[in-house]
Amino acid sequence: MAEAEADAGDVRDDAPNPMVLMGDILEKLKILQYEDFARRNLDGRLLHAAYFMVPHPKPNEQFHYFTQLFAFLMKLNKFSFEAPDEFDDPNSTVANMMEVLVAPRRRAARRTRCTHTRSQQSACCCACDVCPHVPAACHRSDPR
Repeated sequence: MAEAEADAGDVRDDAPNPMVLMGDILEKLKILQYEDFARRNLDGRLLHAAYFMVPHPKPNEQFHYFTQLFAFLMKLNKFSFEAPDEFDDPNSTVANMMEVLVAPRRRAARRTRCTHTRSQQSACCCACDVCPHVPAACHRSDPR
């Protein structure tokens, strides 16, 4: 009987309340002056605490709002992300959004570990950021 009750709903007791989280998100967006952005770019439509939690009568409009909000946050963080048009393909829009989020990790993963000794690092002159010890260090095997 206890197993049936556990299977009936996978709601965790310690899961945060989405309404509380959305309230916190809205407060943080206000600090970032999101309301000015919404007035200029979203016809003055401001979010409310349940906007993304309940089914929307116009899901395309809801998705467009989300993408515009995403673009706003990316521009605040100096990421280059062009806000998509309302009629752009949602799959390509999401792919572009994921690319913006994943690209910094990919660049960091491509960096190789520096194999230079300290003397080689100080003699290196190509000014790349692979050798973390010296600002003008590089990953070349033959520094000059």
